[in-house]
Amino acid sequence: MEHVGWTYGEKKDPSKFLRGVKHVKRYLKKGGKMVVTFPLYYREDLSKLIKKHKMPFNKEYFMKRISFWNEWVAVPYKEAIKGTAYDSYYANANVLYIGILDN
Repeated sequence: MEHVGWTYGEKKDPSKFLRGVKHVKRYLKKGGKMVVTFPLYYREDLSKLIKKHKMPFNKEYFMKRISFWNEWVAVPYKEAIKGTAYDSYYANANVLYIGILDN
């Protein structure tokens, strides 16, 4: 989902992410789940939604990279949003967002 509305070669449209989640939710069966993961600070628009508590998910979790060996630990929201920028210190993601939408 991190690439929805952010495809290379197209005009960026941050609103497509929320529309995409809403669209997928329509197809979830009763009791179904949608799980979305993406790196924090890769897309500033999604990071802002997280900081403003505007993500469309029932549950949110965060993982933070703690080593060059790609080791991760679960962290609370407050620690996650203070995380290191994407592709800074460790290559690529340093903090992951995990959103779960229960239907």
